[in-house]
Amino acid sequence: MLAFNMKKSDRLAHLTKAIGKLVESETDKTSSHKVQAQAGELSAWREKTRQLTFANHGAHTCRDNLLHYHKLLVQLEHSLEKYPPLTKASPALSFVWRDNFDPNLALGAADWRWERAGVLYNVAAALSYLATSSDRGSADGVRAACLLFQQAAGTIAELRAVIKTAAWRRTPDLADEYLHGLEVLMLAQAQKCFFEKAVADDKSHAIISQLAAECHGLYEDACSRLGSRALAAALPKEWLEVLEWNRLHFDGLQH
Repeated sequence: MLAFNMKKSDRLAHLTKAIGKLVESETDKTSSHKVQAQAGELSAWREKTRQLTFANHGAHTCRDNLLHYHKLLVQLEHSLEKYPPLTKASPALSFVWRDNFDPNLALGAADWRWERAGVLYNVAAALSYLATSSDRGSADGVRAACLLFQQAAGTIAELRAVIKTAAWRRTPDLADEYLHGLEVLMLAQAQKCFFEKAVADDKSHAIISQLAAECHGLYEDACSRLGSRALAAALPKEWLEVLEWNRLHFDGLQH
């Protein structure tokens, strides 16, 4: 089973100050103070989530903190809808995220969608890590892993929807071809959990064969997408080998 790591983001020191400038002309001071308080909380949580790592904090904490930050992000974005766009009001509010394949490659955008894209990517990464860490030696562990892989796929689907209409440049790890392949891979691994449970429960050969065929189809799709010329140079060689092993393995089992 494969998991992927979280993206890194650069520090944004003046978020609260920049938001304050956006709302300084607000006649309703209660509303203005509320937005500035939201910005202060968001800034603190952004810095907190920026420091998260699986090794130091655990994938559960990473997932939960990232989801909380995403909630704050959506709330502040909604509160700022009546104010000028960030791109016009404050170029200093540029959210910078680094590519997961090449951390030296960084792109920034003064766009809430760009920030949400980075956060959703990391939520999916945490879910994938939790799934691969589940003990699949028990029925409960298999079910937990399956659900987590499905949640990771769903999060990636939401990420793809967020960036679908965006005009900004993207790092390679946010290319739709890669994200679509990653989504299919998470679904393939969820299906593999179904297969493992069916074997453990001594289901009929017909059921096991059908599940193997579905695994083969998903792994074949993932191989096709992630093994493309554009992505083959960026992805670890071991990833492509694991995908191919699973594709061939389930191709044999379905017969």
